[in-house]
Amino acid sequence: MPPLPYVPARDCRHRIAALALYRALVRSARAIPLPPDLAASRSVAGLVRRRFVKHRHFTSPRLLYIAMTAGYRFLTMFVKAHTASSAENGQLVDFLRSCPPLRPRSTMSEPEPEPASRVPAAEPLIRNIAAAQEPPRYAPSRTSLSPCSLEGSPRKVPIVATTAHGQPFLRIHKPQPALLSQMIGRKETNFKKKILKVVHINDDLMPAAEFEDDWDRQMAQLMEHELGRDRVDPLDNDLYSSFRWSVILGKLWVELQIERTWQDWNARGLALHEIAERERALAEQESAEPDVRPRTERSIDDDDDAYDNGDSSSSPSRNRHTLLLKPTPQPAKPIPNRPTQHGQPSSPLKRRASPAPSATRAKPKICCRPESSPRSLMA
Repeated sequence: MPPLPYVPARDCRHRIAALALYRALVRSARAIPLPPDLAASRSVAGLVRRRFVKHRHFTSPRLLYIAMTAGYRFLTMFVKAHTASSAENGQLVDFLRSCPPLRPRSTMSEPEPEPASRVPAAEPLIRNIAAAQEPPRYAPSRTSLSPCSLEGSPRKVPIVATTAHGQPFLRIHKPQPALLSQMIGRKETNFKKKILKVVHINDDLMPAAEFEDDWDRQMAQLMEHELGRDRVDPLDNDLYSSFRWSVILGKLWVELQIERTWQDWNARGLALHEIAERERALAEQESAEPDVRPRTERSIDDDDDAYDNGDSSSSPSRNRHTLLLKPTPQPAKPIPNRPTQHGQPSSPLKRRASPAPSATRAKPKICCRPESSPRSLMA
């Protein structure tokens, strides 16, 4: 097994040594005398703290050795810098003066940034208008999904769809929004969990509760037989004092939740169906209204529709481009009339007519002309 990598933070010896060095450096840095102009704006202890924070991610033994060695050297320097007239104190003062000034800290008097403006949530499609302690009843909260058809395009009628478990939802456009898919999946998961709870109660908990009740009944009968009926408390055979009753209560509670979910889904489905019917009626009304667009725009769109339907003759704009692409048809060449043996020109119909069938007609010979032979074609 290969050795595990060395992690200094997990080594207690390294942690104790590093913490002791840090405390010694901070304690010595605070005891160094500094000029009044540097004492208020500079802090040697702050430099030590930032340096330790910068090197806290070191895991290489080489870098750790270099950092610890430098720390012990600075500890010796800080101890000698306690005397204001020492060379180490002068070096430290010169170093602090050469450092760039620190950025002033933000004060509480500065105005707080304004919170980012949140986009208002869209109005829900349906709302529950039922009173308390009543079955759910939903009604559409809008008269229409879109105020009008956009740019003269036909209105898209939504479709009421359901999942495998009967949850209704509305398909408005494609692709389906991710939030809608997440909501549908979350509700489907919760509904399946409730169904599985009922199955678990019927298959596992109910038989176990019946066995427990049977065991208690047998123990009570044995106690009556051994001690007598007077010295044993009478067995309560009521259903409410059995294990089976507690399981029945749990099953009834889960079935009540499933029934409430079904009622909610049915009410939602009716409201969504009403929205779809309203949109279908608006789409039929808009398609029956006269076209109020400009004449030029209407004629171009009509030509495009006619061309898409297969009637290219009624689209002058399309025919214009088609004529430019098609080559100009050439006139057909006349067929010359070959003279016959008697000097009269032969008719094309007579030449094309096949001879009458004859019983004594010889079987035609299949031959290959030189110009149409395979070798001539390959050459």
